[in-house]
Amino acid sequence: MLVLVSAALNLRDQSRIYACGVCGGTVNTSLRECPACRVRLDPAQAGAAADLMTRVTRACADARSIKITAEFFAIGLFACKGLWHWGAMPLPSGDRPWGMLSLAWKAIGLASLIIPVMALRWYVRFQGLRSPDPDLPKAHRDVRIGLGFFVLIALAAILLDRILEAIAGWMPDK
Repeated sequence: MLVLVSAALNLRDQSRIYACGVCGGTVNTSLRECPACRVRLDPAQAGAAADLMTRVTRACADARSIKITAEFFAIGLFACKGLWHWGAMPLPSGDRPWGMLSLAWKAIGLASLIIPVMALRWYVRFQGLRSPDPDLPKAHRDVRIGLGFFVLIALAAILLDRILEAIAGWMPDK
């Protein structure tokens, strides 16, 4: 069994891919020449190029995760407000009927603090990453979009609470 695990790990190391420096075609690190342009490949450079491609792929996936997480929280915050506005989420009666809605907005705002933490982690890991890959600038953009959503969520969570308090003060007592 140890031989099978060792062989599987070895196979994984051999199956790394990267883009050919001449033609841009996808090349496996085990090949000695590019199948598209037939240029001879250096195994050391192939390994370094595969490592770079792996880091760029990870950076793009992490950045996309940040953006999707931020979108999820923004949708949750505004869906909660929309459901209340259109009457689909009735508020309980009592001294402070806005309390439940206010608490939901604060919870979403608080949970969204994960977004800047994720972005900071991304910048620490990938800020110095340089590659001609066209997806890397998109990854930088996705992180900035995620942070923009966080600012929007934070402002909405703060301001919507104050708006509800003002509305509650204007409502007639029953």
